[in-house]
Amino acid sequence: MYCEKCNAENPEDAVTCQSCGEPLVKIEQPQAELKPNNYLVWSVLVTMFCCIFTGAVALIYAILVDVRWAIGDYAGARAASRNARTWIWISIVAGLLIAICFVLMAVLNSFSGG
Repeated sequence: MYCEKCNAENPEDAVTCQSCGEPLVKIEQPQAELKPNNYLVWSVLVTMFCCIFTGAVALIYAILVDVRWAIGDYAGARAASRNARTWIWISIVAGLLIAICFVLMAVLNSFSGG
């Protein structure tokens, strides 16, 4: 560790400079936070193939992840990421339920002679 005042080299555990006695300040670099997943690709896929209404909600939250991250709202970006993931799962379940209903309707229609 180097002293800012006299530029003398000091041990890493030193509290004061051994040359000039100046207090040494360790500057802690903040841990770089990783941007949360925006789930944009999954949001587009469930909007196209599962359920357009719930998929659109997932798509909005996926876009909000990047917007909130860009303005520095990291907690908001994490919340939007969780919401996007939740709405993706809701879309998948809704799409499966709709597909099951269509299959049941087709089966019942074939038994009724239509």
